[in-house]
Amino acid sequence: MTAWIKKNSLVSYFVLAYAISWAFMFTLAASHRGWIEIKVPYSLHYLASFGPMLSALIISSITAGGAGVRKLLSGLFIWRVPLRYYAFAVLGPIALFIFAVLLSRLVTGAWPDLLLLGEADYLGNIGIPAVLLLWFLTYGLGEEVG
Repeated sequence: MTAWIKKNSLVSYFVLAYAISWAFMFTLAASHRGWIEIKVPYSLHYLASFGPMLSALIISSITAGGAGVRKLLSGLFIWRVPLRYYAFAVLGPIALFIFAVLLSRLVTGAWPDLLLLGEADYLGNIGIPAVLLLWFLTYGLGEEVG
């Protein structure tokens, strides 16, 4: 099996990423459809976002050992891009947010409720810092590392 995974690492990665992610989602769906007796909270869906990262770590470990895992994770800390790209990465979303707020005001005639920024699906209002941390860990690291 290891030889096949090494030869077909990209296919193996995708199959495993989907399997891990959908294991969480299927469990959630099965619970809420009454197919299983365990009551699973909707917030479990956030764990599905770790499927790509876990798959990348597992496949890297199988195909290249510890060195492969270290190489994968080291990419998180080595940022060799010009300063203008950092500025764009930080200021671009802020500019789009301001544009969206102004456009919302123009279209609806009212300012959007910015307190809603602290709400996460199925978790309620946990505050803006907590939401940002949640999204960074799940959709940032969980998906993007993969």
